[in-house]
Amino acid sequence: MLDLKWKNRREIIDFLKSGKIGVMPTETVAGLFGVEDAGINDAKGSPSDKPLTRMCADLDQIAGVLGSLPTGFSALCGFWPGPLTLIDETAGTGFRIPDIPKLVEILKETGPLGSTSANISKEPAPATPADCSRALLDRVGFRVLETCPSSGEASSVVLISETCAKFLRVGSLGYEQLNGPLKKVGIQLEKTP
Repeated sequence: MLDLKWKNRREIIDFLKSGKIGVMPTETVAGLFGVEDAGINDAKGSPSDKPLTRMCADLDQIAGVLGSLPTGFSALCGFWPGPLTLIDETAGTGFRIPDIPKLVEILKETGPLGSTSANISKEPAPATPADCSRALLDRVGFRVLETCPSSGEASSVVLISETCAKFLRVGSLGYEQLNGPLKKVGIQLEKTP
């Protein structure tokens, strides 16, 4: 496992494109990243069929995966980049745009990456890559050791269909913040957490 910095951008991109997985900072918690089917769930000790969030550079990447941007996503896109994961009910996939410019630069070159918190399943998520367990680090190709503003709190998660939305996990964005923009487009946000 290599310890890298953002200045090693080309090396990070090459690692990811070759199918290796790595740990990088986000504004929430440290993230585990890789191309789809790169073994992220194996590294975490999670079931292989557990869905991953797709970390994207921008709305165009999300629309490219989904074919178009769902109404609910458009209503909440003002919270991106930032600590919000939106799950498209039809695709069964979650999407997030991180608020770390150096990570966004990498995503522009790699395209959307599978991502989840950088911890062994059932263990607490580390705030930074430096806080990752040795057990996880032994299963990845690299980590980016950079100081970035990190809340240590997971992103808020909302499941969205064309007519309704469910609040699945509270993070730094609350119900009232997210319900207002959704109501404007006729989508009711259910409080479930």
